Amino acid sequence: VHNEVEVELPAKAAKAYRDMQKQMFAELEDTSLTALSGSSRYSLCRQIASGNAYDADKRPIAVHDAKLDALEDLFDELNGKPLLVAYWWDHEYDRIVKRFPHAAVIRGGTKASETVRIIDQWQKGKLKMIVAQASALSHGVDGLQKAGNDLCWYTLTDQPEIKQQLERRVFRQGVRGNQVRIH
Repeated sequence: VHNEVEVELPAKAAKAYRDMQKQMFAELEDTSLTALSGSSRYSLCRQIASGNAYDADKRPIAVHDAKLDALEDLFDELNGKPLLVAYWWDHEYDRIVKRFPHAAVIRGGTKASETVRIIDQWQKGKLKMIVAQASALSHGVDGLQKAGNDLCWYTLTDQPEIKQQLERRVFRQGVRGNQVRIH
């Protein structure tokens, strides 16, 4: 089941998004963002929508908390059911784990033994949230379907193979309740 969660951008973030989209330039509170190409404009628009954006010095600049608030609402709505959260940028990771310090984390560079330990705890129902870099879980990880039915794309990847692979890690034989919800 696909549950499309719409998040309305706050006015300042929406203006920055539109400015970036039209002019390849956006002013934020303390800094400005400039796209040097169409692909960097695309990336900056996605970052603005996600809540942070990298400036020219690769520092994350906070833009809004609307997606974090929506994630918190979703987590509360699940009322204790486990949630797998897939993120894309490191700045998202930093903000998500700050808001949800109890979450287990799997990202690029996580040791295989740590990933196995986290998946084992997940399968035993000891974890309520895993925050995972989408590409770190898209291949070679099994057992996600044994504890949770809910996958949240914090920022949807633009790489179809990673999206399909991660969703198939959750929606596969052995899934509890025979239903998976992708938020």
